[in-house]
Amino acid sequence: MIPTAPLESRINVTPFLGVLLGLTALLMSVVPARTASMALDYPPGPGGVCCWEQISKNRQPFVSIALDGSLSVGNVAEGSRPSSQATLLADLASVSGDRRVAVRAEAETPYGRFAAIVRRLEAAGYAVSLVGEDLQ
Repeated sequence: MIPTAPLESRINVTPFLGVLLGLTALLMSVVPARTASMALDYPPGPGGVCCWEQISKNRQPFVSIALDGSLSVGNVAEGSRPSSQATLLADLASVSGDRRVAVRAEAETPYGRFAAIVRRLEAAGYAVSLVGEDLQ
């Protein structure tokens, strides 16, 4: 009888690691492009950000977000008045029939609060632009 050695099964993992490395590189390049984003309609201006002079010239309605979360809606001609999350769209419609609206927020306003307002305005069909303050 011929002596036989026990069978050993070893898998060559080198091709497997190569495939994993390739998939990892592919996912690292594709996933950042698929993250959630907001489309903003930047008006022409320095740096693509609107300023109060453009808003007053165009009589564009605006929404201001205060640090405490309170909202105000208005336009330059009539001034602003307080609003709330529940009445934001109705208040904005009563100010102007324009579908373009400028949004400004205090610098310390949490981004989530700002993003929620912008998404709500976009869902209602408004073209949203940002208001930048001159820091000089």
